[in-house]
Amino acid sequence: MSSSTSCPDIDPAETQEWIDALDQIHGQEGDERTRFLLYKILKRARQLHVGLPPLTQTRYINTISPEQEPFFPGDEELERRIRRLIRWNAVAMVLRANNRAPGIGGPPGDIRQRGDALRGRLQPLLSGQGANLT
Repeated sequence: MSSSTSCPDIDPAETQEWIDALDQIHGQEGDERTRFLLYKILKRARQLHVGLPPLTQTRYINTISPEQEPFFPGDEELERRIRRLIRWNAVAMVLRANNRAPGIGGPPGDIRQRGDALRGRLQPLLSGQGANLT
């Protein structure tokens, strides 16, 4: 996804037609109709997976757009190792707790199955797919 300032306008005449049409609608129909049409267009763009940011409104504004953010020089292998260690630690804690009081947390396989099931249920929601938000 790129911002309007980072990609060239390949058809300035068409762009101007869209802007003129928006100006005309705003002049004739007012703010409410203009907002309604823009909302419908943005909703359709999301359905087409154009790749737009969410329509959330908060008091906080990110002053750096995602396109302008610098590359994060993270070490993916190190991050993967850390995630594995955290999972290993969680399993060790459950096993230790099971030694003290059997039945706490269930076998490690059950924990993984529950995590996979939860991830499967949350993935469509977190990725913005499969949720009808109208």
